[in-house]
Amino acid sequence: MTTIFQRVLSYLKEGFRIFGENQSARRGAAIAFYTVTSIAPVLIIVIAVAGFVFGSEAATGAVFAQFRGLLGADAASLFCSPRTHG
Repeated sequence: MTTIFQRVLSYLKEGFRIFGENQSARRGAAIAFYTVTSIAPVLIIVIAVAGFVFGSEAATGAVFAQFRGLLGADAASLFCSPRTHG
């Protein structure tokens, strides 16, 4: 008779085996990479459409408020401040 500990251990082993066979970590890393690299263009499109519908100031203010809630005021100001190149 197997104990509950042995059954749990066998389930964990099986789960890790399947995780390794399906290259789940590699797929997760690919999804994370494409998510991070696609956020900026999507955000630009969303701000442009919202700016057209609600006005530029309202759209920028709403995005800044979301960033401030997520990252804090200092980090949000880095994202929402005007960029100068030179």
